[in-house]
This record gives sequence, C-alpha cells and structure tokens, in this order.
Amino acid sequence: MRFSFDHCNIKMLKFNQIVSTFSVLIIVTVASFLLSNSDISNWMAGQKDHYMMIVNDDSKASVKEMQECSLKKQWRPANSTSSTCPKAWPLASNGVGCCNKEIASFAYTSENHHNSSSGGGSNGMSTSCETQEQQLRIQGASLLQGKTFFFIGDSVGHHWLNSMLLDAHNNNEQGLFPSNTSIWKEYLNQSSSYYEYDERGFCAFPFQGLNMSSVWPSAPSIVSASYPNMLCPPPYKKPLSQQCCPGRIPISYTGAISAKLNETHPDIVIAQLGVHFHTVSQFKTVLKEMLETLGNYSALNPDSLVLFKESLPQHFDSPDGSGSYDGYSTAVNRSAWQCVPHNSSQIESDMLLGNVSVSVGMHNFNRIARRAVEEMKGGVQWLSSNSEAMALRNDGHTGATACCARHTDCTHFCYSPNLYQPTIDPFYSALKGWFRSVGS
Repeated sequence: MRFSFDHCNIKMLKFNQIVSTFSVLIIVTVASFLLSNSDISNWMAGQKDHYMMIVNDDSKASVKEMQECSLKKQWRPANSTSSTCPKAWPLASNGVGCCNKEIASFAYTSENHHNSSSGGGSNGMSTSCETQEQQLRIQGASLLQGKTFFFIGDSVGHHWLNSMLLDAHNNNEQGLFPSNTSIWKEYLNQSSSYYEYDERGFCAFPFQGLNMSSVWPSAPSIVSASYPNMLCPPPYKKPLSQQCCPGRIPISYTGAISAKLNETHPDIVIAQLGVHFHTVSQFKTVLKEMLETLGNYSALNPDSLVLFKESLPQHFDSPDGSGSYDGYSTAVNRSAWQCVPHNSSQIESDMLLGNVSVSVGMHNFNRIARRAVEEMKGGVQWLSSNSEAMALRNDGHTGATACCARHTDCTHFCYSPNLYQPTIDPFYSALKGWFRSVGS
C-alpha cells in the first residue's frame, strides 16, 4: 500500500531526522567521557536501537498499514519451521515440552504473507507486513535490555513468559542473555523469599529471581511467582498454614506482591489470572484486589509499564464448549484423552449473558478482567494474548507436559516459535507504545 506526503512535509521530516542524528552524536560523545569502555559499547548499542525507533517511528500511514496487516490472519502452513527444542530456558524451572513438527509447521499469518512465502505472488503488502512485524520484534527485544521485569501468574503464564524471553533473546542482535546458555540456570534464584507471617498483615510466599547482569550488563532482571497456587503454605506446616490461610483462604491475596513490588521497583509489571479459579465470585474477589495493587504501584511509579495479561484457553471436553477443566471434571461420558475444539456458538451465547454468566471458561474470566481493567481508565493496561487464535489450536497441547494419569493435559501449550508468536507480538506492541509515551 502506498501513501502520499506533500513536498514540504518530506523536507521537514528529513530536517528532523538530521537534527535527531546530531543530538544522538553529541550525547554519545559526552557519555564516552563518563563511561568505561565496556559500558560505552553496551550503552551506544542501546542508544542506537532507541534512535532507530525514534527516526522510524510510526506515521499515521504505517499505523494504518499495521492494522491492515493484522486483519485476515489465519493458521497456515509456515514457509520455514523451527522444531528444535531450546537448549535452555531463561527460567529453567518453568520449561515446557516442545511441539512435534506437524504442530510447529503452522504459523499465524495473513493470506498475502502466506502466498508470498509459498511462491504464490504478492501485491507488495505481504513484504511490508513481514518487515514491520520483524521490526516490531527487534524493537521490543531492545526495549527489554537492562529492565527489571515483574511477573505474577500461573504455570501457563510462566510458559508464555519463558517463550517471550527466548523470543526476545533471539531477536536481539547481541542476545538478551549470554550466548553460553549452559550458564543461565546458575543465575536463577528459586527462593528469594519463603513462607512466613509478616506483621503488616500478610504472609510472604516464594518468588524466584533471574539476574545475569553481572556477566551480561544489558540482561533484564526477572522477578516472578506462581500465582495463586503458591499463596498458602503447604498443609503440613499447620501453625503457619492456619495463620496465613485459615480455612485455606489467604488473609491477603496481594500483600506479599505489593511488598515485593515496592522492594524491587520494576520497570515492567505483568499479572495474569486464569486456571486455579473455580467460581466467578472467587475470581472477581482476587481480581479486584490484584488490580488495586497494580493500580497503586502504577500511581506511585507513573513511568512504569503495568499490564494485566489475557489468559490462554483450555481445550478439555467440557459440556459448555468452553474447554474448561472444571466443566470436564464434573461431567460424565466426556473424552479424557483428547483436547477438543471450542463450541463457538455456545461461547457466543454465554458471552451475551454478560455479568450473569457463571462460566469458569477462560473466555468469561478474560471478559470480566478486561472490563475491570478498562473501567480503571488508566494506570493498568490490558494485554491481549490473541486468545481467539489460540482457541483454534486444540492440537497445541500435545507434548507440553507429562501430566496426567487420568486425562490428557489440555491446559498447557507445547512450545514452538510459530505457535507462541501471536501471543508474544501484542507485548512488543505494548512495549513500543510505552517507549513512545515515556521516552526511556
């Protein structure tokens, strides 16, 4: 697609780019007197990435083009398939099994991109879409350099986090982490806090931390916790369990999270709630407290990026067609060994119920969460995971985990770059929007 600009605007754009170039050169020169040689190379690389994003920032035309790129995407056979399992995961304790070649061979692409990749011709739009998507990933990866990242979510969310970090590492020219992947696990601290009662009215629970900055200065540091299943101490710790979770209900759902946020001061915060909630009322209770905590942190740290992430769908054979485990586990005569497609008509009917719905399918939890985030009118942003696209991949659970003895695991997704890419790209878009708004 072509867009026209008048002659004066073109001249002004070139002039602004020249001014920006000289500004960057002056900053780099001053910085060279203040930083060590190793710091200079890392800092200059980061400034180059930031400069390129400023110079190539989206015009209204390219924004429109990106919107058109996102239309009519479908799962199609990929031109190239990477089915090789990663040698290491950034978060070693949250790895997931890899997809087989058949599952990995499908990518979420537009028709034009697919036709071009398959040799079927192109009108020029596909090449532009592919270029812009790749630029977005490179820019997003560069914006994670040196940042502190805070994540709260379930095991499915942690698999997404690992996949995103791996994708960003591969899209960063120097690598987001050291190239020697065998040392990654040495920098993972799986016990940055323990179960203990805090006089402020909550109980601490385990967080894990990943910080490779001592060997790779531009590496982001990660703080995360499995939530909500790690909230309560194990039952065998009876006195502490009764104090922290009387009746297995936590005395605070987010007190430990708020304390850890104030301790670590992260640049980027993502929370995600999905599995482990068995009623709508329970989900709403925890969601309300979580959003209040995130909103408070955002208000005190306005330059931070605070996101609430959409949960990925399950594909159990549940009578309501939503794929929920709860629906499957309470029904009879359902398939235990197959992950089945969603029933879109049943889900659409349930969505029309709005707040009257009692479904524990991810579609309903996501609807409730998105509405609550949007009603906050700032501070916390909704982060899409392209759940509609992932809802079509009931085959994508094969090989993810060794679970379970009595049924197939239709919750966790196996890993392949093609399968996870549509869930990661919205995060890169959020990063780019954040950079444009705060300029750092």
